[in-house]
Amino acid sequence: KKCGSIYHTFSVYKGGVFMRLDKFLVACAVGEPTEVKNLLKAGRVTVNGKKEKSAKLQINEERDEIRFDGQVLEY
Repeated sequence: KKCGSIYHTFSVYKGGVFMRLDKFLVACAVGEPTEVKNLLKAGRVTVNGKKEKSAKLQINEERDEIRFDGQVLEY
């Protein structure tokens, strides 16, 4: 599923451009911020094959594989 939004927050670090996982999921229309945090707590999101429960995780949408209920999300 491709997603995107005019409202995105990126951080530039050595080695790439990163954004918080919760912001990425909201931009992909997975849910509103509160919903997204609950979905993370429920273990419905994986990053690179591992369940991720931290909304604050910095992800690189170009290198990391983010899945919601098994479906790959692309920014």
